[in-house]
Amino acid sequence: MIELSKGNSTISNIMAIDLYIHKVAGDYDLYYTLRGDIGVKDGKAFYGSFWVDYAGQRYNIYYTGLPFEHESLMISHNGEFVTGWRNEYGVHSPSYKVKELDVDRVRKILKCKDWDDFGVGVQSFRERITEIFEENTKNYFKIV
Repeated sequence: MIELSKGNSTISNIMAIDLYIHKVAGDYDLYYTLRGDIGVKDGKAFYGSFWVDYAGQRYNIYYTGLPFEHESLMISHNGEFVTGWRNEYGVHSPSYKVKELDVDRVRKILKCKDWDDFGVGVQSFRERITEIFEENTKNYFKIV
């Protein structure tokens, strides 16, 4: 059994999370970039975080599609107000100052040229989150 450490054991917790992912997913490729980390198995991204610059704003994208779990996706921008889009299973915003990103803005973020300078891992991530977004474009980004 893998357990998270109690107290201030950040490194131990990170290792426990890595072990859990490996136990659930088996062997996979991990792509480290200056913008985030992406896990890819059989040519398909199954988790990761990455940031994209679009129209002078930085958008953080978080995705988890581990086996036996619901796929969660969230795209957010932290400014004066947190703005974002998330699917039904995506993580919530910790802020009470929340604005929803409209569908057209999310599509532009997913198609912007800022992604183009990255290799196969990032492109796999981009394809997967675009698929999830297009399956259901309803925004569940709400105040907690």
